[in-house]
Amino acid sequence: MNKFPVKREVVSMETGEVVKTETVDFLIMPAPEGTCPDCATAHGPDWPHNAKSLHYQYVFYGRHGRWPNWKDAMAHCTPEMREAWTVELAAKGVDVEGGQVSPAN
Repeated sequence: MNKFPVKREVVSMETGEVVKTETVDFLIMPAPEGTCPDCATAHGPDWPHNAKSLHYQYVFYGRHGRWPNWKDAMAHCTPEMREAWTVELAAKGVDVEGGQVSPAN
């Protein structure tokens, strides 16, 4: 299992105010056998990680302390592969350089 720190807030049910903030360990199960250990998606080693995978987002956050974007998911790829994916993602309206990737978009 992957373990990484997350911020936990305790909120008063009466006032709605945060009464306690602490860092706790969050655990995520390993990716299923036969899938990429980083994004839990079956893809070749030269292909980008699935930036929309919750598994990838949390593993990346655990390693880097920030949420990933598509540029992060393609960082290990060849320049040609990154360019091809960037063109296709941009054609679908995806901001490759932008902020966090949401699984919903």
